[in-house]
Amino acid sequence: LRRAAPWRHCRLNRRRTAASGEKSGHQAAGGAPFRASGTFGKMISGTILWFVAALIVAGAEMFLGTIYLIAVALGAAAGGAASFFGASLEAQIALCALVIVAAAFLIRRLRAARAGEADRAGELQRLDEGNLVRVESVGSDGLAVVQYRGAPWIARPGKEAIRPGLWTIERVDGVQLVLGHFVR
Repeated sequence: LRRAAPWRHCRLNRRRTAASGEKSGHQAAGGAPFRASGTFGKMISGTILWFVAALIVAGAEMFLGTIYLIAVALGAAAGGAASFFGASLEAQIALCALVIVAAAFLIRRLRAARAGEADRAGELQRLDEGNLVRVESVGSDGLAVVQYRGAPWIARPGKEAIRPGLWTIERVDGVQLVLGHFVR
């Protein structure tokens, strides 16, 4: 086996190598080179292209904020790993697609689980509904300041005008209590 000379990758020697049927150093090691069309004509491995694509997609995800681009970045990284270990291009693309589909499915399941958590958070926000509050006096604007849970709250009418007495809380709207119906 003849050792490749360091100048073997220059443009002129590539033509000579191709004419004689010899393989370049990268091809002899089992890699499938990609020839860039730039002014230098250097060779870029498929592994580097996969990982650069993964980084570009991950960077785009940071700006766009869609979680599904992370699945694409993971797929590109898996394709790069397959390329690094010498898999064929078809296997690299298949692994990339498989990882994208699996990651998208996982993301969808996680988002559905979090939607259930949001419903539980809404239940926690509705803890005050149905509780009783005493209105002592009503202002000229129809609002009242009531003591509830040890703090002053602004109470506003729900369905009927507020008058002094005991009321149920219909809902909490920001920092205001919306009163439901008059108890006594």
